Amino acid sequence: YEWPLWIWLMIAASPVLIGLFVRIQYQNEKATGTSLIPPSLFRSRGYAAGAVTAFASTASVASFYLIFAIYLQIGLGFSAIEAGLASLPFSIGAFFGSGIAIPLAARLGKTLILMGSLLQLGGYFWVSQVVIDKADILVGADLIFPLAVAGVGLTLVLVPLNDVALAETDVSDAGAASGVLTTFQQVGAAIAVAVIGVVFFGIAEDNFSPSGLRDAFSAGVWVTLGAVALTAAASFLMPSVAQVAAHKMAAEKLQV
Repeated sequence: YEWPLWIWLMIAASPVLIGLFVRIQYQNEKATGTSLIPPSLFRSRGYAAGAVTAFASTASVASFYLIFAIYLQIGLGFSAIEAGLASLPFSIGAFFGSGIAIPLAARLGKTLILMGSLLQLGGYFWVSQVVIDKADILVGADLIFPLAVAGVGLTLVLVPLNDVALAETDVSDAGAASGVLTTFQQVGAAIAVAVIGVVFFGIAEDNFSPSGLRDAFSAGVWVTLGAVALTAAASFLMPSVAQVAAHKMAAEKLQV
């Protein structure tokens, strides 16, 4: 693509700068007890798993909707509004999923995150199969149920995530720990878009026909499924329900 030299230099410098950033964070925390991203947070296996979950769950949504929107609008000729309406069941599923997740979060904890991940896996895979089966005659109504399932799954992951991920951290570190999780979500979305873009456009190349983009979508959706599978795997390493309850009690005592 005839990239200029400065792009290659930035790519080469990025791992060095990341390493320098991590070193500075260690030094700051050792010297002052605080840092932008406290490295001590990641000594907790549960918190590290929560960070991976935050990264992967956002990555799954960002990656899926990039190629989904491109396929509908360019591959099948949907207008922007039609593509948005086709995506609406996902949001409706997420809305109703919150009603399920809120009362269950305290009782199920990381199990709820695992259940949500499995629903997402099923929903996204179901979408990919509908896209293949319906091909050029796909309409938005064909996607209502699989997208709704994926939407419910996402909410079951995100609603309990903060409480579960922070259960092994000191209450005084809650602000920094919560902020780091949000950072991991943003980074996950950015990296997922880059990765799935490489896969999707690498398969499509210059073939933007419905069949060409359908093949690209079918290949790209595995990036999404991989991110959700990572979420499911990380859930096994997160704190237990008892740890979450104990952390909440400690926070309440501190507030009193």
